Amino acid sequence: VQFHFLNGTENNYAGIAKVYRQYLIDNYGLTSNDQTNTVQLTAEFLGAFDRKNFFLGVPYTSLDSLTTFEQALTIIDELEARGITDLNVNYLGAANGGLTNHLYDRNTIPSVLGGASQFRLFNQTLIDRNIPLYQNVNFVSTKSYRGILDQNLYNTKRIRGSESLLYGYHYPSLLPGSETNFTGDTNQFLLSPLYYQSLYNAFNKEAVTPGLSLNIIGSQIVSNHEFNNTIYKQDALIIQKEFLGNISQDIMISNPLGFAIPYASRFDNVPTETTLVGLIDYPVPFMQLVLSGFRDYTGESMNLSSNRSPQFQFLKALETGSNIKYTLSYESSQKLLNTQHNQYMSTHYVNWLDIIESQFQTLNDMNIASGYLVSHERLANNVYKVGYSNDLEIIINYNLFSVIVEGITVEGVDYHITRGAS
Repeated sequence: VQFHFLNGTENNYAGIAKVYRQYLIDNYGLTSNDQTNTVQLTAEFLGAFDRKNFFLGVPYTSLDSLTTFEQALTIIDELEARGITDLNVNYLGAANGGLTNHLYDRNTIPSVLGGASQFRLFNQTLIDRNIPLYQNVNFVSTKSYRGILDQNLYNTKRIRGSESLLYGYHYPSLLPGSETNFTGDTNQFLLSPLYYQSLYNAFNKEAVTPGLSLNIIGSQIVSNHEFNNTIYKQDALIIQKEFLGNISQDIMISNPLGFAIPYASRFDNVPTETTLVGLIDYPVPFMQLVLSGFRDYTGESMNLSSNRSPQFQFLKALETGSNIKYTLSYESSQKLLNTQHNQYMSTHYVNWLDIIESQFQTLNDMNIASGYLVSHERLANNVYKVGYSNDLEIIINYNLFSVIVEGITVEGVDYHITRGAS
């Protein structure tokens, strides 16, 4: 147990974030690798997905494509033509069953995306253009097993002895799919932490990209209550740390836990809101105050929220010092109707190019990326003031009506720069 006493201007949650960041530096070797001076885009592409078809009344599952590798290059070309040249790519559904993944003991690239040769060509093209590429991989859960004995061998167990599952959710009701009348099984099997390394070793023999974005690893801990092979969460955490240290590729982690921060160079889906239960007055960007200036990070995809506008998400980027993330597809996301992936219903890239361009122009004009987040203060209900190391200061108003704070009128769902913009 350690005690750190905060005094004066450091006696606030921004000061606590500095102490925690120093703890990561001293104990986990955290170093700064955020050297960017312009805003970055994380372009998350949707690749192959599974759909149910029928032949003579007999159902079967086949793969279809939302974004082939050639189509992904077309999107990148259009983004760069609009001046968005600082970007990285996270490719979802690029292997092993697409968005509903099978066991990642190999790297089987679907032919509907172009196959393995096209994926290698796509990867080399992005290397030549200095665009980091991350293939999304999942060593923690699987939709199905291949071998007859695999399920008994790989799967974690609950205390009663039944197999552990990663539950899929019915998005309209926010209930587990098993508790609704929704047809289709969206649950996945959870793998024992003992097999993460062996699965990665097998996958790595066929790995293509210089970067990997990890599902669940680094953001959640999976234990195993098998009677003769119990793995408690603290043991599973140690296994994950060793596993992260053995990955040879550059790593992107989604919504990281503290122990995983030093192992990755980039983070996405870092939360910008909290569960506003009665105990909590308002959210603070604690993780962003820790990471800013040390790692590049984004919030959730700006175009996937069903109850928040892109303008609200843009204000959150200003408040938290986040880069921008969009989940995009070349084909219309209407192709996902009547599939298990209809949470991606607003990804058609042509609908977002103008908004992305406008947001990047605005952020780069205010020179926000040349500094890092250093202060955060609540001025009134849903009104915040943030400060950056380059003397940029912004007041953000999330209310639907205008407010007057510090003698300044800030319009509803808008911001006002008080100092420091270029």
